[in-house]
This record gives sequence, structure tokens and C-alpha cells, in this order.
Amino acid sequence: MIRSIMNVKGGVGKTSTAIQLAAGLGKAGKHVLIVDADGQGTASTLLLPDFGFGAQTPETDRTLCGLLRGRRTAPQCIWHTGFPHVDLIPCDLDLFNTIYELQSNSVNGLPQLKLKQILRNLDYDEIIIDNNPSINIMSVNSIYAADQLIIPTCLDVGGVKGVQMTLEHAASVIRELDSNADLDYMILFNLVNRNKKEKEIAEQLQSIYQGHVYKQQIRYQAAPFRNANFNYKTVLDNPKAHVALDYRHFVNEVMRTERKDEGAIL
Repeated sequence: MIRSIMNVKGGVGKTSTAIQLAAGLGKAGKHVLIVDADGQGTASTLLLPDFGFGAQTPETDRTLCGLLRGRRTAPQCIWHTGFPHVDLIPCDLDLFNTIYELQSNSVNGLPQLKLKQILRNLDYDEIIIDNNPSINIMSVNSIYAADQLIIPTCLDVGGVKGVQMTLEHAASVIRELDSNADLDYMILFNLVNRNKKEKEIAEQLQSIYQGHVYKQQIRYQAAPFRNANFNYKTVLDNPKAHVALDYRHFVNEVMRTERKDEGAIL
């Protein structure tokens, strides 16, 4: 299963969702690959803190950029993280240059399909793509490559618009490839404070998208993320934080939608 974590709106917790979901699936014994498709490289920095991908070293091209340009093979660009069963294809700011090159070069085949061609040949139980909040050739690649979109969103006006624009973008991309294809997507309510206004927006989105909304919501708590990043752990490892419990329930819900007999991480 290839899942693309996507929202054209920034600040909705895409990278946090990608990392916690990958870590949770890894804890459950699945072999997981995270693809950092965000030029900011936040997931790469958090998961491989001791390597500076922006520096000019012999390892510079062992990233998504080198892979998309054809300078490296997929095995050369896969890094082991410190989390059980979780690997990473990292990236850095050079991805923005790579995106420009892809947009202006179709000599070696359709640039929209490069990521799909790469990932379909990899032997992983789960592949999770962390995207930047943009509409460009990289987001098109991520949609074409995915079996499912997961759309994290905040429960505010901007979040509602972000979901709508993300789905419109995804639908237009899918139509270019196959007008009869179904778009599999799920919406995750993220950074939730659970006030009256948020409850109203949640009810609105649940009414519109119905079976495409996860039951589990992720509450907002900044301190557990700071502590986890500082100690190179996942939020899931926190035994007391409400947000850790939320993410564990979320991972279990994702697994239940795939197979009824999967084990839980709780």
C-alpha cells in the first residue's frame, strides 16, 4: 500500500502524520518506507539528524533528488532510520530545482509517472509519501504513485478549503490518467482543540465526506513533539500524552481498514 500524506494547505501536520503512522506500522511489524517529497526536508532532518543532506558530500545525491534525476538507484537512496522497520528516502532544498527540471524535461518518459515507476518496484508492506503544501509536478507524481491519499486538516475555514482544493487537484490528476479511476482518500482531523467552532466544522466535513473521515482525531499538544524530537523518539512512545494515545488509536484504525485480523500496537 502506498499512502500519500497531502494537503495544499500548510501547517496541518502532514509530516507529523507521516512519521507517527510509519513508526506505528513499524512497531506492528510492517516493513515501512517514508518518502520525503517535501523540499523543506523536515522528515529527513527528524529521522536522520546526524546527516546534513544540504552539504556537498559524496552522499549528496543519495536522496529523492538523485533518484528522480536518474543519478542514483532506489537502493542507494534508501536509508535506515533508528525506528524499527522504518526506512527513508530523504530530500533537501534541491528538490525545488529537481521539480523545475522535471517540469521542463520529458525526454525520458512522462515526468508525472517517475515516482510511481520507482516505488512500484520496491518491496515494502507500506510506503508513506510526505508532501509539501504545493500544487506542482511533485504533487502530481505523489498522486499518481499512491493507492490512497490521507489528508490531515485543521478544523478551521482554511482547513476546509485545503481539503476541497486537495481533492480537486487529485481528481484532475486522476482524470488525466484514467477518467474511470476511483480516488481513494481519507481525511484526518489534526491539531484539534475540541472547541465549539471546531465541532461544528467537524460535523460539516463528516456530513460532506461521510465514510472518508477517520473516526480518530488528533488533539493538539506541542510539548510531546518537542520532547520526542529532542530525544529522537516518536510521540507514540510517550505513555502519558493524550496526543500519543490519539496516534496509537489512529494507527490501529488504519490497520483495521486494511485487514480485520491485523494486530494492534496498543
